[in-house]
Amino acid sequence: MVIDRARPVLIGVVVAFLLLVGLRIHGYSLPAWHAALGSPDAPEILLGHSQGVRADHYAAILPLALAQSVHDPAFPLVNRNVGFGQNMLLPVALPVARPATLFRPEVWGWFLGDDVGLAWQWWYLTLGLFAAWFGVLLVVSGGRRELALAGSVLLVASPFVQFWSLIPAPTASTAGFTILASLSLLLARSRAAILASGLWLGWSAASFVLALYWPFQVPLVYLGAVVLAGLWLERLREIDLRREAGARALALLLAAVVVGLAGLTFWLDAGDAIQRMSQTVYPGGRVATGGDRPSWLLLSGNFAFAWRVQDFGALRNICETASYWLFSPVVAGAFAVNAIWRREGPDLLSGLLLGFCAALWIYSAMGIPEPLARAFQLSHSPAARANVALGVADIVLLVRYLSRGHPLPMAGAAVVAAGFAGLLLACGIPLRRALPEVSWSHLIAASALNGALAFLFVAGVRRRAALALLAGLCSLSTLWFNPVCRGGSAYLRDNALAREILRIDQEAGGGTVWVAYSAPLIANLFRVLGVRCVNGVLPTPPLEAWQRVDPEGRNAEVYDRYAHVVVEPQAGPEVRFELVSVDHFRLTTAPRNWQRWFPEVSHVLAQTGQPERFARRYGLDRLFSVGWYHLYRIGARQGGARAKPRGEPAR
Repeated sequence: MVIDRARPVLIGVVVAFLLLVGLRIHGYSLPAWHAALGSPDAPEILLGHSQGVRADHYAAILPLALAQSVHDPAFPLVNRNVGFGQNMLLPVALPVARPATLFRPEVWGWFLGDDVGLAWQWWYLTLGLFAAWFGVLLVVSGGRRELALAGSVLLVASPFVQFWSLIPAPTASTAGFTILASLSLLLARSRAAILASGLWLGWSAASFVLALYWPFQVPLVYLGAVVLAGLWLERLREIDLRREAGARALALLLAAVVVGLAGLTFWLDAGDAIQRMSQTVYPGGRVATGGDRPSWLLLSGNFAFAWRVQDFGALRNICETASYWLFSPVVAGAFAVNAIWRREGPDLLSGLLLGFCAALWIYSAMGIPEPLARAFQLSHSPAARANVALGVADIVLLVRYLSRGHPLPMAGAAVVAAGFAGLLLACGIPLRRALPEVSWSHLIAASALNGALAFLFVAGVRRRAALALLAGLCSLSTLWFNPVCRGGSAYLRDNALAREILRIDQEAGGGTVWVAYSAPLIANLFRVLGVRCVNGVLPTPPLEAWQRVDPEGRNAEVYDRYAHVVVEPQAGPEVRFELVSVDHFRLTTAPRNWQRWFPEVSHVLAQTGQPERFARRYGLDRLFSVGWYHLYRIGARQGGARAKPRGEPAR
């Protein structure tokens, strides 16, 4: 019955995926490169605008993906053009022609073309997250399709997913698929279905493991265990493990073999890089104990305020502030009132989910001792990232509650709703202190709206419509964020600066090696062109390289990390490393110093308003200029080029 009710939705998901990928539509802020390269228009944007805060994608992840197709050979394990050579299996999923890619379906489209890759990745993550948790919610709700649909839309449209441009989606979707595959293996009755479920479980679990982001994985493992335990225990009468016991054992073995082979091949290809990343100062050395996500920040998603704020102050930006639209306090209140009124407690799964939400809430808002955090592996998951599991659990709990009936009397519902509205209003005080742009009128109206929704949920008044309304309101408050784009990858290789870099490289016989000064974003352009640049985003720290610059290792705490490496100029032989933020450091040195450490470094790109002075001061030959970006050859002649360079910028 559940499969029958899911079939039309899943068919719609597949059709939508094929259509949107065929049209090359995506939501990445890649057009931000237009402004960086001096182009006033970005014709690939159909709706909305690029979000500069999403540099994780347009400056780091997407250039790394685009670097794979232009490399010779294409889609390598180690990309020579990224810094000093980068193993491309870490730390994010990228298109690599290795067996591990079989377990990273979001990148398969890159093998069909760059624009296909952009669209494929965006819509696989969006629709995959929707489909995985639609299936889980359909089971949790007892086949109530409307509730499952609204709940999965609420998840996909949540601020935590949309404002991070789907970064949580690979881990969260594979967690959902693993839950579904496990249930399928338990409940399947025919031998063929059991064995197929074993293969599905192996693939899903391996995909989850190879997501390789512990801050999301650790809490989602606990959530998956809670959901599976609750569903299994309440279906004990339906599950006859003695029937086809041999097939189930074989299916489990098959799943274990698939996971083992995936892990083994991944380790053989990336074992050295994994060890290095695990030993870094960041993220390897990060130890979390929670307590840095207070309740008012956890509940901030209920206020839908992000579109009103320009300055996030100490909260940093819209991404770091993002949460979910949470209603677990309402469900907890409803069960408490129900226990008093009817002497009925929550069902098993709801009780387990309430306990999980409470535990994660305590960890996030209050923190736990470090030994306890290490024991439960939460030391790998800062509260701001563990939030991924709290939001998913909250939605599963809400859908479960709405599917089970037991409405409260009007008086009890009013008490719960008023209490929730009051809680939110109290949370508005520190929220407004942190974000003065959010007015009291907005906070009061949002608290009242949440109270009204809570009343509809617990009083049993048009519950399905109320959840659909919540999903719609959440969508309106977040779906404005990511732009609607069509293609756009070609622009990065077909602009004036890119063409000139490629010309210089070709005239030099290929193999030029660059350093980008004062241009952290442009440093990542070279890899997209198939040209090597020693700085930019370097995911795995090249310790051997930096030890040439810092032979005594005095600055290892600065450069032993995943980092955006910014290079700044200074005269003389001095070298200075400075930590700018947890994933960003600055190296200050003269351009000529690079050839002392790395003789292959041949060219410099500099962003400066005084290009001739820069050339004279550092003994460079100025070759070309585009706006404020200037290209130089190192050591060609002292005093810079005498001839006027091509592309002299307007004064």
